[in-house]
Amino acid sequence: MICSIGDPVILKESPGTALVDGQNLLGPYVGKYCMNLAMEKAKKIGIGLVAARRSNHFGIAGYYSLKAIDKDLIGWAVCMSFVC
Repeated sequence: MICSIGDPVILKESPGTALVDGQNLLGPYVGKYCMNLAMEKAKKIGIGLVAARRSNHFGIAGYYSLKAIDKDLIGWAVCMSFVC
């Protein structure tokens, strides 16, 4: 069941990476959170790689890549989810 209340939680983090628990929230909400975090990290040290678990499909992957382009970064977004 998809949750509608809460926020993603950073479980592990380094200067250039992070693992985020999406807490089964809406995929686009978690995707936006992760992409913003990745862009922050990339601006600081040159790379930002963020993975999410316990999330849901986040929609059009190109949306997240375009967010990176708007900030003069290269963005790459992928999603793997199961349909139950």
